[in-house]
Amino acid sequence: MPCPEDLAVSAGQESMSEIQSPPIRILFAGRQAILRAGLRRLLAGEPGLEVVGEALGLSAGIRAAVEARADVLLADFESLAVVDRAAMASLDSGRHTVHALLLAEPDTEKAEIAGALRLGVRGVVPRDAGAGLLIEAIRSVVLGNIWMGRESIAHLGEALLLLGDARGNPDRRKTFGLTRREIEIVAKIVSGYANKEIARKLGISEDTVKHHVTNIFDKIGVYNRLELALFAIHHGLVQKKDDED
Repeated sequence: MPCPEDLAVSAGQESMSEIQSPPIRILFAGRQAILRAGLRRLLAGEPGLEVVGEALGLSAGIRAAVEARADVLLADFESLAVVDRAAMASLDSGRHTVHALLLAEPDTEKAEIAGALRLGVRGVVPRDAGAGLLIEAIRSVVLGNIWMGRESIAHLGEALLLLGDARGNPDRRKTFGLTRREIEIVAKIVSGYANKEIARKLGISEDTVKHHVTNIFDKIGVYNRLELALFAIHHGLVQKKDDED
């Protein structure tokens, strides 16, 4: 007859198994059947991953991924040319997000990768990457990170800066009416800092940061921090060195 301690351990083990995270649901999209089959074989049996379907092309893949409530849509980079921003936006309903992860040729231009990220793609993996790297990328984007090449980047703004996706002469940048302090705050927002962190780093109150952020939104004409980060990077308003401590 099991002792109370054994029963307690058994109950604890059952509880742990019940709260295990559900598998990451993956859907493939691409015109090459051999590639889709290869990806299915590559990920089959991988713990914590589940292949829920495949589609012929990215447009069909987006619809299928949304319907299947997939977590990751894995597709060819080239197929991105046939979809628009509205189609990509449909991957995030507000209640569920499908993270688009694309396979690209190793020599894909940085400008093309930056354009994909601005369109809503969550990561780009080289075609010559090994299985381990692809699986790491899948897990990373589901956690909310950006995957670029062979590494995980915490924030979209940082990824775009690393890609050199900033326009204009860094020595003669337009300020769009922003003060020096406001530009400092924009740089922190691009790097992914929250208001509380910005206040601590700049030695000002959180209410002062909020006031500056409101002014920045009004001057530039954006409505949220993501729009601000993309605007700042696109126009060369901040550079990577602006946020160096």
